[in-house]
Amino acid sequence: MITAPFRWAGSKAKVTNELFNYFKGSDVYVEPFLGSGVVLFRLLEDNKYKKYIVNDVNKAIIGFYRAIQTSPKHVIDTLSSYQYLYNSYVSIELKKELYYKVRDSYNNDKQNWTNFWFLMKTGFNGLYRENKKGMYNVPFGFKEKITLDENQIYQIHDLIQCVEFNCMDYTDFIYKVLNETKTRIFIYNDPPYCGSQKYTKDDFNNEKLASFMKSLPIDVAISDIDNDISNHVYHDYFKVILKEVKKIINISSIHLSKEVLYVNYEN
Repeated sequence: MITAPFRWAGSKAKVTNELFNYFKGSDVYVEPFLGSGVVLFRLLEDNKYKKYIVNDVNKAIIGFYRAIQTSPKHVIDTLSSYQYLYNSYVSIELKKELYYKVRDSYNNDKQNWTNFWFLMKTGFNGLYRENKKGMYNVPFGFKEKITLDENQIYQIHDLIQCVEFNCMDYTDFIYKVLNETKTRIFIYNDPPYCGSQKYTKDDFNNEKLASFMKSLPIDVAISDIDNDISNHVYHDYFKVILKEVKKIINISSIHLSKEVLYVNYEN
C-alpha cells in the first residue's frame, strides 16, 4: 500500500479503507484539496475510477507531483542532495540552522517543491501553516535523519500518468471541471478542519464550502473531525463516523478525534 512521499498532518492514510466504503461509484474522481495525495494514490491502486482530476491551492504540492509525473529521476536526484546534506550534519543545531535557511528560502518562492518537501520532512510533524502575512512559520521538528524512498517516487510516477493536476481556488477548479467534463463525477473534499483554519494567511471558510458543494447536482463527500463546529457547518449533510485516530490539530493540541465524512447522498 503506497504512502505519501512527505509527512502531512491532515493525512487520511489511516482511514482510506473506511472512506472508500462510502465513496460513490462514478466515471471521474475529483479532489479539490489534494494535500499529501494519499487518497488519490490508493484509489489509483484500486483502479476505482476511469479518470482522475485533482487540485490544490498549494503551488509546491502540485509542482512536486507534476515533476514526479514527468521526471522522476530528476526529482530523486534533487531531493537526494537535500537528504545527504541534512543527514551529514552531526549537530542538531546545524540541522536546525539549515531548516530555518530553507524555510526563509521557501517563503521567498512558494513554488519551490524541493524546499517544500524538505520542510515537510524536517518540520514539526508534517504541519503546514502560514501566518497572517502568508509566511510559512512551522518550527523545526528536531528530526535526526530524513529518508527518501526512491522506489516510492517511481511507483507514484507510474500511478499518476492518468491524473490531471490543477492549482487554483477550489471554486474555480470545480467550475472548470464541470465545463470540461460531460460524464458522471464524484467529488471528495478534504479541506482544513472546521475550527482549525490556519492553513494559509486567509482563514478557510468551511461554511462557504458547505454551501457551494451542496448547490451542486453531484455526489459530494467532505472529510472533517466530529465536533460541534463541523456538525453545525455541515448540518445539511448526512454524517458517517469513520474511525477514531490521533490528530495533531496544531502544535499545542494532540488528541484522539473521530474522523467523519459528510455526504450529500444516502448510503
